[in-house]
Amino acid sequence: MRYLLSGSINLALKERKQQINEKIMRKEIRNIILFLIAILVGLGVYCGAYRPFQKSQLYMMKNRELAGSQYKSFEQLEENYNQVFNYSSHVGQEEAFNYFVGDVMNLISQKQQPEDISHALVEYLESKAIEGNLLHELHLGHAYFRLWERFGDEEYFKKAKEYYAKVLEEAPRLPHVLESLFRLYEKSGDTEKMAVSYTHLRAHETSLHLVCRLL
Repeated sequence: MRYLLSGSINLALKERKQQINEKIMRKEIRNIILFLIAILVGLGVYCGAYRPFQKSQLYMMKNRELAGSQYKSFEQLEENYNQVFNYSSHVGQEEAFNYFVGDVMNLISQKQQPEDISHALVEYLESKAIEGNLLHELHLGHAYFRLWERFGDEEYFKKAKEYYAKVLEEAPRLPHVLESLFRLYEKSGDTEKMAVSYTHLRAHETSLHLVCRLL
């Protein structure tokens, strides 16, 4: 009887100890999960907010230098803007490119800007474009179109047409590229291709775009 009672007590103590251990283990697992969640949240904030913010700050600093004409050579400009584009932050890379497009277009539109510098700027922009990004390719088409308008080199015309054609192949219903092609052929005096571009433009034009064009 005594041995039976002692065995029952030992079994109860063993079960109690097991329950306590399981409770401690569950608590430790929960703390580990919470810790991992905190790390993931921290990484999300760092990569998704802090790094892009730092990238935008760096871009604005380089842009102020550009506006202040603190660059003595194109190589210096290239070196400084490489710091922006090479800054490790996937979020914000496309935004940096889109902002830089505007700056490049303004620079190459200036009458005093020589052809070699203008061409070098567009080639630099081209090197930073994301492969397969239709908006980037459309921007590059615009940039080469501007070079051709200013300097008349047929190579610029061909490059503009190539980029517009690539976008058109992927997005045949995009009115912006159709309109750009129409203007390109209009400037070149190619009335036959103007007519084709205009026909496609009107065929794919939404009522909203049509209203905008008639204003």
